[in-house]
Amino acid sequence: MVISGVKIENGLVSDHGYSVHLHIFSREARPFNTYGFELIGDIGTSETPRRRGIDPYHPTYAISWPSGCYGCTEISVSFTPAASPSDVHRLSQVNFSCLTRWLEPCRERADIMPAAWAEAEKDRKSNSAN
Repeated sequence: MVISGVKIENGLVSDHGYSVHLHIFSREARPFNTYGFELIGDIGTSETPRRRGIDPYHPTYAISWPSGCYGCTEISVSFTPAASPSDVHRLSQVNFSCLTRWLEPCRERADIMPAAWAEAEKDRKSNSAN
């Protein structure tokens, strides 16, 4: 399922985004999960991106995932209007083949949004080294 949305305030677009939702059945989830789950890739632009504070290395975007998502695995990229087009293009890449894979389904955040996950992993390793 692909969902998109636009928020209009006072005649101006203030937020917009889209997300890709995949249901992973229990037989496809193994060995990672004995139950099925939703795999979600979410991309959006907002004046106030979802984040736990401004990242000094990436002040115009945030890559996150909920810690308490029961029955789902999600990765989300949120941009401010000041984000560079190259960052938006690079981090908004969604692996749409996840919608049509049958023999080897997507199961992880890295599968559905590989560039965003690679950036988050690079940042995590860099932050843990400091």
